Amino acid sequence: MSTPLSRRSGGLALLASVALLAGLAGPAAADEPPDITFDFPAGIACADFDLRAEAWGLPKVYREFTDRDGTIARVLSAGRGSELLLTNMSTGATVWLRGNGFSATTRPNGDGTSTFTLTGHQVVFMYPTDHPAGPSTTWYVGRVAYHVVDATQEYTLLEAAGRQTDICAALSS
Repeated sequence: MSTPLSRRSGGLALLASVALLAGLAGPAAADEPPDITFDFPAGIACADFDLRAEAWGLPKVYREFTDRDGTIARVLSAGRGSELLLTNMSTGATVWLRGNGFSATTRPNGDGTSTFTLTGHQVVFMYPTDHPAGPSTTWYVGRVAYHVVDATQEYTLLEAAGRQTDICAALSS
């Protein structure tokens, strides 16, 4: 199933939890359809081309932690990560990202915003409406934190530490 994205969903944190393995032809589960497919039109995740992201291996460990009132105080997603195939839909160029260790913690702030902290192997999609403004798709090995306005899904990058790879540039060459 292919879904055009005008807004993000919590599933992107699961989708984004991967590690890069260049030079492979495709996923280990090539005979199986992906668990989820996202299509990003040109100008949303990459400036010059439509980007398709397909993931295998969902879901991972997922736990919700509540406060005394039963309100969700923190959500943890962690595990090996998903196998991910990113495709430049104009040229057919691909980058294969193999699942590896990650954790993603979401903390609702009680004011209509949430803070996400990602560690390990992650891919982060920044849209033109974000801060800093995209389009960009970056693979991180390290730590990333961002703030999200829940109603608009507008992201603000707070921290990015570790190794970074520009996926759009990798798919353009």
